[in-house]
Amino acid sequence: MEKKGEKLPEFESVDEEVEFWENHDVTDFLDELEDLDDVEYKQGKDRVVSVRLPQGLVDKLKAYARSQEIPYTTLIRRWIIESFRQNVRTSEGGTEDDRRSLLDYIDHLRKYVDKLEEKIEAGSGE
Repeated sequence: MEKKGEKLPEFESVDEEVEFWENHDVTDFLDELEDLDDVEYKQGKDRVVSVRLPQGLVDKLKAYARSQEIPYTTLIRRWIIESFRQNVRTSEGGTEDDRRSLLDYIDHLRKYVDKLEEKIEAGSGE
């Protein structure tokens, strides 16, 4: 739990902020928060999806992600994208154009993670 008196950090990414709030209590930072009068909600392009996982698996994912120096939610997202890519490549359903279109989309999603995926694969032992 957060130590009283510690300042709320500046976050470099949404993943970093999510990781922080998963492990801290907002009531420890009430004195740093400000009231907002006009709040406009804009839905981003990404969508949050809840997935239930056994606590032991979540603990192992967090530990592995820490060893890779990335948030565990980023690790999970990258593995899902890579799994999707592998399944589309080997799929016999749909047309070749459908598969190519999906693979192009997946490549677009993965552009920002290629270097880190190499490190993850090298460290996973699989």
